[in-house]
Amino acid sequence: IIEVSKIRTISRIRHYLLRNFALLQFTFAVTTLGFFSTLLFSDQAFAQSTSGGGSEFFMNAGSLGFSKSATEFDVGPGFQFTPFPTFSWLQAGGEVTYQKISYEGSSASNLLFLVGPTANIGPILADSFFISLGVAYRSGSAQLPDPTATDPNGLGFYFFAGKRFPIGGSLSLRPSLGVVSCGTTGMVFRPFAISYAL
Repeated sequence: IIEVSKIRTISRIRHYLLRNFALLQFTFAVTTLGFFSTLLFSDQAFAQSTSGGGSEFFMNAGSLGFSKSATEFDVGPGFQFTPFPTFSWLQAGGEVTYQKISYEGSSASNLLFLVGPTANIGPILADSFFISLGVAYRSGSAQLPDPTATDPNGLGFYFFAGKRFPIGGSLSLRPSLGVVSCGTTGMVFRPFAISYAL
């Protein structure tokens, strides 16, 4: 009975997210626009940017994605570095993510490649807000029997906003929320990501 109740609860949450997918994307877009406006027009934006700069390794584990009527689980490593020491708030890098996408009892595995810049706002890298955007490419060997889905192979873009929370030393939690559009468009939530600043 408890297991059935859990399944029903998860189903209701998933149904709500899918039903309000457009609203969630709109909310995310407005939030991101506000972030960029602050970055571009505030005199204090760059003064507050990450002073330490530097590189970081990160791992996205337990990521959840919602793409129309399908769901996905992501896990994968990434690396970022500071290409211009003068702009210590700006990083460049990429990640390789393994995706397991499920739809009505069927599943498919994909590799997702993300490459692009990240802007950091905060006193230090380990305790900063960040926003990432760039090119996304997904490579998959199978297509789910979802009539609303498109080819799993696709070239497009990604957009993430998040916050680092220091754990200790150079370790930080790195949760983020974003949109990935390549082959199909979906919202991705990464609550368990972790990073190590070099």
